[in-house]
Amino acid sequence: MERITLGRGGVRAGLVLLALPQLAIGVWAIVSPSGWFDTFPGAGRSWLPLYGPFDEHLVTDVGATFLALGVLLVLAAVWMDRRLVIAATVAYLVYQVPHTIFHWANDGVLTDADQVANGIALALSIFLAVGILYASLRRGSDPTPASLHPARIAAPPKTLLARFAKRYSRKRFGRELAPTDAYLHAPGLLAGYGAFEMATERAGRVPESLKLLAELRAAQVVGCEWCMDFGSMLGRAHGVDERQMAELPLFRTSDAFDDLERLVVEYADAMSRTPSEVGDELAARLGERFDDAQLVELTNVIAIENHRARFNHALGLEPQGFSEGAACVVPVSTVAAGERQPRSPDAL
Repeated sequence: MERITLGRGGVRAGLVLLALPQLAIGVWAIVSPSGWFDTFPGAGRSWLPLYGPFDEHLVTDVGATFLALGVLLVLAAVWMDRRLVIAATVAYLVYQVPHTIFHWANDGVLTDADQVANGIALALSIFLAVGILYASLRRGSDPTPASLHPARIAAPPKTLLARFAKRYSRKRFGRELAPTDAYLHAPGLLAGYGAFEMATERAGRVPESLKLLAELRAAQVVGCEWCMDFGSMLGRAHGVDERQMAELPLFRTSDAFDDLERLVVEYADAMSRTPSEVGDELAARLGERFDDAQLVELTNVIAIENHRARFNHALGLEPQGFSEGAACVVPVSTVAAGERQPRSPDAL
């Protein structure tokens, strides 16, 4: 089942707001049918006797219905499964719309103030339910990018680890990540790989912009469009400018790169070829600019990007739109054919 991933907090809060009155009224009517009938809505008011005589059977049934509807809304809020949210909201509207119409037509027995208060409360509840339904249906048409669950592997199992991993991805990157979904099929690998990524991220002997240039070049050589989309977003955040992204395949001759940047990109290019083309001359030039620890760190980020790119490319992970409308590197073959401008991943 698809899950609502955008605006989850608002949808969940709305479901809870709808559920609370149903639960309170349901429990009250079941526990004390006559007490509920005689004193609802409370605060010294007594509305229900104005509409007809007390019937314990009817009151108990009404209370059970309220309670069941409240429980359904709570479960939808907890699980946030799209189809359950839609079903719970539709069920609520099936009850609330005729209920509201009845009150609008028959509330003349109440005081003017009570009529206004009740009418507004009922209208707001319908408005809230319609908003939740609209949000759920809208997200349901495309709740996550198609690439999140590629045809080559199924959606990941729904586990506590999956929930934690998805929440972390949304908090940090604004959406769930397709590679993480893939790794959720092998939790042990996900844990080990995550630790490796964390250690790589925390290494700081080489400037981040240099490492990202190297990663972007590796992704280009391998041809991983997901990596180019995601990496371009990271590159923009760490000082890789649009011209460098556009002319990355032309790094040997472009004046968008200084000598050090050109050397780093050349190293990433050579490492990512099949077979690898890192010769003694290139290694010697790298040794003049980086100490051993820095060289290991740089080599590691290029190697892990090769792992990411080949993993994602093999599983058919497509761009998720991280660079939509912004600068994004393009495949080597595209630039070789004459296109030099950075593009949105939509065009890839």
